[in-house]
Amino acid sequence: EFLANGIRKDDEELDLGPALVAIERDETLAKEGKLRNFPRNLKVNQNAISKLGIEKPPLVQNMQQFQLPTVWMGTSSSDTRFHHDCCDNFVMMITGTKRFTLAPTSDWRTLKPTCVGSKSNLCWANVPHPNAPDRQTAAHKKTMTKVNKIVVDVKPGEILYMPAGWFHHIENLGPTVMVNWWTKSGETIALKKALTDPTY
Repeated sequence: EFLANGIRKDDEELDLGPALVAIERDETLAKEGKLRNFPRNLKVNQNAISKLGIEKPPLVQNMQQFQLPTVWMGTSSSDTRFHHDCCDNFVMMITGTKRFTLAPTSDWRTLKPTCVGSKSNLCWANVPHPNAPDRQTAAHKKTMTKVNKIVVDVKPGEILYMPAGWFHHIENLGPTVMVNWWTKSGETIALKKALTDPTY
């Protein structure tokens, strides 16, 4: 069992065996309070990541600039709504394929996000599912005609780098296991300035 958005302590062993079995069987995510049968968003220490045979992102010299790595597991029915994060993000696929639909920060005004959190650094776009016309209203469809959309499938062994503020929708094309690293710095101030200053 794994905490929904938990952090593994340094002295805890990372036993992903049961979770990997659940993913291999493409089981439904089971929820009991804050517990899950596989990690959806689980921050772990670097020693735990090493046990998975994963190294830090290439070309990165100073890991002090990064948050703890996060392990994500998902079934074929998993997806994440269109949003952007505060920080630069390195996505590393271990198994399975995820389809990322991306849009640059210049689409901020078009996507009119709603930002949440204590620092308003998680921003949900006004179109939750950019690749599913059957789940979009007429207004959503009109918005998507103005978005500079990029679609990329990230496969095992591949890395996707997303700069801070880039919108992304994530869809599993089958069961997946992924690790990502976020930087500690945020760019939300610049994005908010872009909303209020037409010359920015």
